[in-house]
Amino acid sequence: MFTSTIYQSRRNILSSKIKNGIVLLIGNTNSPLDYKANSYPFHQDDTFRYYFGINKADYAGVIDLDSGEEILFGNKYTIEDKIWSSNLPDLNELAFSAGIEKSKNIRELQIYISSQIEKKRLIHHIPYARAENINLITGLLGYYNPSSVLVDSIIEQRIVKSEEEVNEIEDAITVSGKIYDVARKLSIPGKKESEILSAMLYKTALSETTTSFAPIVTVRGETLHNESRENILKENDLLLIDFGIFSKEGYASDNTRTFPVGGEFTSLQKDIYSIVLNAQLKAIDTVKPGLNNLEVHKTACLTIADGLKSLGLMNGNVQDAVESGAHALFFPHGIGHLLGLTTHDMEVFGEDLVGYGKGLKRSSQFGLRSLRLARELREGFVLTIEPGIYFIPQLIDIWQSENKCKDFINYDKLQTFRQFGGIRIEDDVIVTKTSSRVLGKPIPK
Repeated sequence: MFTSTIYQSRRNILSSKIKNGIVLLIGNTNSPLDYKANSYPFHQDDTFRYYFGINKADYAGVIDLDSGEEILFGNKYTIEDKIWSSNLPDLNELAFSAGIEKSKNIRELQIYISSQIEKKRLIHHIPYARAENINLITGLLGYYNPSSVLVDSIIEQRIVKSEEEVNEIEDAITVSGKIYDVARKLSIPGKKESEILSAMLYKTALSETTTSFAPIVTVRGETLHNESRENILKENDLLLIDFGIFSKEGYASDNTRTFPVGGEFTSLQKDIYSIVLNAQLKAIDTVKPGLNNLEVHKTACLTIADGLKSLGLMNGNVQDAVESGAHALFFPHGIGHLLGLTTHDMEVFGEDLVGYGKGLKRSSQFGLRSLRLARELREGFVLTIEPGIYFIPQLIDIWQSENKCKDFINYDKLQTFRQFGGIRIEDDVIVTKTSSRVLGKPIPK
């Protein structure tokens, strides 16, 4: 955990933004894999962890906005609990670590909430992704109605990262870079994708952490989130790895690298890789406070379209091609997303609410509609920059059969790229006072 003053300060800031009532924040419970005693690996609710710092199951916190009282509800473990499980903290000590004076048994939460409902107190809660949390809130309150004022206040607070948060993300990236070193050395013909992933997971375990999302390790990178690991690497394959881990305090890294199997790109692979790298570098260079991330995305799109035009795969005016969406045949996703206590930070509150805010509307155009973060950038935002070029045979066939964007795409030449695969390069970036900075120790690309 961070120091108790950090959590106290976070809760004080939140309290100052909401006029009255009670804020109820619940942590995650252990989710059963198939029966209650056999659960999935535990992962804490990110909002609860942000305000209370606790990374254990079955805790809840309340903030009385009128009286200023704060209570941590949690487990008071018995000797039987301690026989079966290790690292069971004392409730009072946890409360002290979070800067809270008062703690109660989690079994008393229903009694407390019921008493506040009888007093006709306004109780604010957030939306949850997990069914058990939704059921718990519904059971406690008799309804499930997330508070928009609470959600807006949390987004406004959490979207700008503090120094200690940035340090955590950088620590995660630095460790992730060492794991990428393992993968790079194993990217040789004859290895299985599963072997490389296993080595990465072994190094992750040695680093005393866990992955922040399901890793992608594939030579079929044209499938954007390809989680199959059955292929055997061959000479001149492209191995795309999208991987991240959690820091000690639960902050995520998210990086992507594409390696040539055998250590050397073919001439054609080098051409495409250079376009993607150039698009990423230009996009990063574009990032600055006051600019909508939509413009960063468009910078990458224009760079990709211009590069593909130089290879004869696209035709015509580049601006017109991007405006028509022709580039999305090759780059069908957004430039990136926010990063923090989850890989897609706070998207549980609604992707549009977090990524667009209240002033921008998501496009319906293919490719552009997949842009997760379009809003105006501010100092302290942490986001990913991850352009890519993919040759997706099924998508090529559909577009060609419809003569889609035929004035901008050279479908005849494109046929020779059907088995090329995909290339993506991703780094994590912080918006600084005047520009941006790539976080963590550089991972070779």
